[in-house]
Amino acid sequence: MIRKAQPQDKGKVCDLVLMASSCLYSDVLQTDDFKKQKELLMKYYDMPMTKMTMDNVLVYIHDGEVAGCLVWYDSSDEKEMIKNMESVLTTDYKYVLEGLNNTIYLDSMAVDDKFQGLGISRKLLNYAIEHSDKDLSLLVETYKTDVEDYYKRVGFEVVKTVEAFDCELDVMIYKINAWTL
Repeated sequence: MIRKAQPQDKGKVCDLVLMASSCLYSDVLQTDDFKKQKELLMKYYDMPMTKMTMDNVLVYIHDGEVAGCLVWYDSSDEKEMIKNMESVLTTDYKYVLEGLNNTIYLDSMAVDDKFQGLGISRKLLNYAIEHSDKDLSLLVETYKTDVEDYYKRVGFEVVKTVEAFDCELDVMIYKINAWTL
């Protein structure tokens, strides 16, 4: 079952997001201390208008447990979210805009190791596709060809390559209302 995240999901969701993005949060906080990274994510989870706010998280429940999550948000809100996120930092880190204009940005998706192979990521992606009225966008490190191939099989296409987060990233898009003649 897929549902919006709830307050009691916070710890598990933050663990999953860190599993997918720990290198980012070590840069943000300038520390590899997992506990401090999780504390920051938990703060974002509780704050309104951040990328990680509870309202932007979908969870997949399997056997009563949070088995996976997807963080997604409207890119038109991203500047305000970044401002709010930076307001609580103790470092001078500056977040960058990630989503393409006028899209729903798929920020982080992760599935708990013990639930791998059950099609949870595909179900989360299908949910996003079925419940979005805008195109979807995401970033994939260019060296992660297996991940990029997965998104291509789902229907995403590479539209450009950018430099961000000290690496080369492919910007991918899924056209929700693609009309063909």
